[in-house]
Amino acid sequence: MHTLKTGLNTLTDTEVLNGFSKMVREERESIANLILHLAQIHQRRLYAQSGHPSLFSFLQKEYHYSGSAAFRRIQAAKLSLYFPEIIDLFKSEKLNLVAICLIYPHVTPKNGKMLIQAAIGKTKQEIEYFLDTQFSRIEKTQDKIRRLPVIQKKITVPMPSKETCPPQSLSFKEAPSNLPKKVTATVAVKASDRVESHTQVIEIRRVKLECVVDEAVAKKIERAKQILRHKYPKGKLEDILNEALDLLLEKKDPQRKFQRMAQKAEAKTKGETIENKGAAYRSNLPKPKPFKTNPRYLSTALKKEVWLRDQGMCTYVGKNGKACTEQAGLHYDHIHPFALGGQTTPENIRLLCQSHNLYRAQQTFQKMQL
Repeated sequence: MHTLKTGLNTLTDTEVLNGFSKMVREERESIANLILHLAQIHQRRLYAQSGHPSLFSFLQKEYHYSGSAAFRRIQAAKLSLYFPEIIDLFKSEKLNLVAICLIYPHVTPKNGKMLIQAAIGKTKQEIEYFLDTQFSRIEKTQDKIRRLPVIQKKITVPMPSKETCPPQSLSFKEAPSNLPKKVTATVAVKASDRVESHTQVIEIRRVKLECVVDEAVAKKIERAKQILRHKYPKGKLEDILNEALDLLLEKKDPQRKFQRMAQKAEAKTKGETIENKGAAYRSNLPKPKPFKTNPRYLSTALKKEVWLRDQGMCTYVGKNGKACTEQAGLHYDHIHPFALGGQTTPENIRLLCQSHNLYRAQQTFQKMQL
């Protein structure tokens, strides 16, 4: 193995150690300043300006932070807004990001200073032990989703040989029924000889889930196992959870709802829906009398039209030209605010995620004040 040659090779041991110590101090100073800036980005919701639904998405997609690195910095930034002293403690190496993340879920305005003092100079294990004595283990336990290493598995796929099995060869379906049994058996043996095997390598990704549930949830899981025993005799939680989530998503997932609406709209244009079959009959029915509605009310037809047009995702575009495209927690938003005279029409309605809907509401409120 060849050692990478750099200018550091000419330094003495003392110079290397001194240089490293200096860089550690500079790194802490840099991270502390980063946390302060991140706190302002959170407080001013500047991530929404950039087209991101959350601060976590902002760090991951805009600056390519890993999930854990982004999570730690966000928690430190949020805590610094209420307890700014953690910045100096971090700079002086009395607190680190792991310690801050451990105490963060338990911090309140009353116990914040006490928890911060208790974490100073402590290791991760010492802080966890302290939290165990102060809070119940169930309260401390957090849900975890951890992706396990990818497993490569070889599978053998039978494939017909083009050389030994030409397209003109006799197949089983083509064999005449009046052939003697002995001849038919001979054909079967030769056909099996014409099949070659091909080995493929597939990657299997497994994920480990950890959570603590109460007795009511446990009873529901046991009941689900009983109901699905005929389908899943082993009663594996993976199978039960997969079945339950499929049912939930089929009923509640906006993306699946969008797909069904798109399929229905496509079928409607081809005249394949039941509604089209009864169109002639309905046209002869007396039209219902018009009734007054709330001008802000969004009809089901309008919602469907907007949902299909926006493809079930947030349409906010940041100042940098980046589209949000978040698909969770969507709201129908008036492009020209309703409070400022905007109409409830498909052209003036769009889909926004919760974060950008709130951001737009704050902008509208500021305009109304001016």
